[in-house]
Amino acid sequence: MQKVTIIGGTKGIGLALAQHYAQQGRQVTVWGRDESHVITPQRYEFPIAAVVVDITDRTAYQHQLAQLVSAPPDLLIYCAAYYEKDDLSREDRGVRERMRRVCLEGMVEAFSLVGAAMVTRGRGHLVAISSIAGLLRPETTSYYGRLKRAMIQQAQVFQHALGDEGIKVTCAIPGYVDTARLRELNGDDLSSKPFVVSQQRAVAEITKAIAIGAHQVIFPRRMLGLARLLNRLPASWVIAIQNKRSR
Repeated sequence: MQKVTIIGGTKGIGLALAQHYAQQGRQVTVWGRDESHVITPQRYEFPIAAVVVDITDRTAYQHQLAQLVSAPPDLLIYCAAYYEKDDLSREDRGVRERMRRVCLEGMVEAFSLVGAAMVTRGRGHLVAISSIAGLLRPETTSYYGRLKRAMIQQAQVFQHALGDEGIKVTCAIPGYVDTARLRELNGDDLSSKPFVVSQQRAVAEITKAIAIGAHQVIFPRRMLGLARLLNRLPASWVIAIQNKRSR
């Protein structure tokens, strides 16, 4: 039975992916920091194991990774994310550190350790869930967007480093996905968010890319087109547009 581990798999897209693979009969384990979301088995429709771990607790996270390396999964999906608006991240260094730790450093650690174990075994698949925000120019996007850009770049590094060893690496780059967290951040009003897709659509796009071993999947295509357009505009225009939409 294929083993699937999803880091950041107790909410949103991560949980939807976990349920998808559990429904297929895979042996699925999700990692998350919120015990109320992790330790209640009845909240999962299909059998899913769960691990409580906070990525920002380096000692605890590295301990769990060491255990995972001893028996690596066939598929590792890094879906953990932490987002706060730029005004808060600028004022609070701790917020920036947490965002950096969860959105980037935790992924690099997991891919490095688990990827090495997969190489020893001779097979495996690493998947990173990034964001379309990572495709915007650094000078026009948020701190979160810059971290997601670095995540895309790191996925490419692992593709180059592990591809010849038989390890697949996929980076999913979605636009806005209709999750509880996105609604929470926007007062349950997504009217200002262009081309929002459902969680079901996101799962279908990501799992298809995984199945065929694609290096990247970017969706929806209209969001990619918008990102390309914004990257052609002067930076001051893009920033003004974003400020207007965030009001």
